[in-house]
Amino acid sequence: MQDADWNADGHADIVYSDTYQRTYLLINDGTSRERPQFKQQKYFDMEKRNHGMYAGGGDWNGDLVRDFLHMPFGGGQYKIFPGNALGGKGLRFLEGGLKACTNLRLQGDRTTRASTCAWAWDYSGTARRRGVIEYVGVHRNASEIGFYEVKGGQSKRVAVLAKFPGQMPQLTAGDLNADGRMDLLYSGGLWNSGKAHTKIWVMYGKVKNIPGKRKR
Repeated sequence: MQDADWNADGHADIVYSDTYQRTYLLINDGTSRERPQFKQQKYFDMEKRNHGMYAGGGDWNGDLVRDFLHMPFGGGQYKIFPGNALGGKGLRFLEGGLKACTNLRLQGDRTTRASTCAWAWDYSGTARRRGVIEYVGVHRNASEIGFYEVKGGQSKRVAVLAKFPGQMPQLTAGDLNADGRMDLLYSGGLWNSGKAHTKIWVMYGKVKNIPGKRKR
């Protein structure tokens, strides 16, 4: 799930996947910021309807604009819908369905069916200087929130940021406290003493790495 001002009207819209069939847009009608109302419309269909899919985001092509990352087949492929900044007034991802998107195939630590969700940004503040892509993602089997680097199509896990104490973790990213630093929000199911429940964790970023919010 991602927020995006899809029609550049100053109100946040939502892009989300239903996991098995489609990705949708929830368009904010702009009538209330305190209690927003949304109208749903289809964004695109996936290739097959019997495989799980996941979504992520971040700047995967290095143009300083957030993209939409679609991962059909449980993360076996990465498909990038590049973001269009709409003159700085909004954010719209590439339209035209899966045939119009860019394929990204990663070798190394994150190959076929290894991941469930991933977000790319300049996590360390040094990625662009070093010519790498940095991303944070969930390793499917280990339930770990990992920090990865990509160079020349090769993906390498550099560190484990957190280990999720439960099953099926998911994550998203954003500047949750408006300090110009990307933060991580992750959650999933916990099963203790026969009771199923959910907990949510936040990891606050330490590097000012959001374009337009850097200190001069």
